[in-house]
Amino acid sequence: NYIFSIKMVSPDEGWAVGADGLIMHYINGSWQPVDSPTGNTLFSLAMVSANEGWAAGTGGTVLHYQDGSWQAVNLHLSPDCNLGSLSMTSADEGWAGDNALCGGYVFFHYKDGVWEPFEQPRSGEIAGISSIWMVSPDDGWAVGVSNNPTGFIMHYQDGVWKDNFETYSPLHSITMVSSSEGWAVGDNGEIVHYIDGEWRDFNTPTSNQLSSITMVSPNEGWATGINGTILHY
Repeated sequence: NYIFSIKMVSPDEGWAVGADGLIMHYINGSWQPVDSPTGNTLFSLAMVSANEGWAAGTGGTVLHYQDGSWQAVNLHLSPDCNLGSLSMTSADEGWAGDNALCGGYVFFHYKDGVWEPFEQPRSGEIAGISSIWMVSPDDGWAVGVSNNPTGFIMHYQDGVWKDNFETYSPLHSITMVSSSEGWAVGDNGEIVHYIDGEWRDFNTPTSNQLSSITMVSPNEGWATGINGTILHY
């Protein structure tokens, strides 16, 4: 089965999710499948601690890990709704992004124990949110695909999501190393860098689609994509 997201809570423990509701747990030095309450594909995973986490995917699927088991949370969303990105700022607050087929909403906000759709003025122009990175409860970034289709970056501040930067190619992943620096990647080898308060195009060594990026420090990071593409910064 395909694995779409992996999160480690320590060097000795982690989780992975994927196609057909696959959930894997890394513990005691090996990966083992665990019972899943869904057969839907899971695209995204966010662990807030070793004892609590969230997963989301196709069909509006949202799973909550607590008390040692994964349980489905029914948001009564359309079967066409795909939740592709999660970012939790704490056990009490977080965000999910989707493919704009979730009742017209592209963001869902978790607060006070409830997931609710979040009003966003540009929803009708957005084909999907690919990746969300919350720096804090009051500061966050999201990337995705417009209906054109081009890519975009949105910034969450003062309680609203606002357009911040547009790219020629759809964007698939974003990571922030601090509130003042970050990176995003996407189709056609697109790489953009956030520094000195603005996003700038960055020279890329590939034309392949880049699907994920992670930074281990401001001076080192990795990006991966199709055809086995691996970039090292």
